[in-house]
Amino acid sequence: MMKDFPSSSGFAAGFDNDSTKFRAICEGLERWAWSKWIDENYQIDIVQPLMKLNTLTMKMLSEFSDTLWLRKDFEITIDNKKMNLSLSIFLGFTEHGIFPGSRVSTINDDLFEHPVIEAHRNFLNSKLKSVSTIQSIDIIHKRLMYFSNHQQEALSQIRNAKRTSWPNPELCLLKNLETNIPGVFLWRCLFKNFIGWHLGNEDRFVY
Repeated sequence: MMKDFPSSSGFAAGFDNDSTKFRAICEGLERWAWSKWIDENYQIDIVQPLMKLNTLTMKMLSEFSDTLWLRKDFEITIDNKKMNLSLSIFLGFTEHGIFPGSRVSTINDDLFEHPVIEAHRNFLNSKLKSVSTIQSIDIIHKRLMYFSNHQQEALSQIRNAKRTSWPNPELCLLKNLETNIPGVFLWRCLFKNFIGWHLGNEDRFVY
């Protein structure tokens, strides 16, 4: 699978086996859903946060001129057991840029603060790279810089997402990888039929 998906997609590492496995499943579903949304135009609904955001998160939000939240719920089957998971996507806007963050977890977990932190980190990284003389060779960094100045291109891709009959996520890989470090666990999870984040040009709104 590293040959087909030579990236960190679907990986999770940690000190508890069950929670690490769960986070890998969430990571794998998140990558799959983003590809379905942007590459195959499956719709994700606009929502409002369902919880009160803390002071730090509100401070991060204040650095964006506008914001947008989207959410999609999924039911998947792992080891013959059904799991209900939700994808939360946050988009932070500047004058010309758009900065995404997202998280997949259960509805009992915080689905809203982590995406803001992720988007704000992308925003700060774009500012650092804009003054750096180092050339960015990583496709994810190239997309970050591209969409920091091409907001309308991202919005065009989002508006194209009009298909409502989502396919069911089907497990492709769920593997416990040996770390040879006592008490350290590593899992990888991938779902079938999605385009990896490492593929495509800088104008693909997937990062």
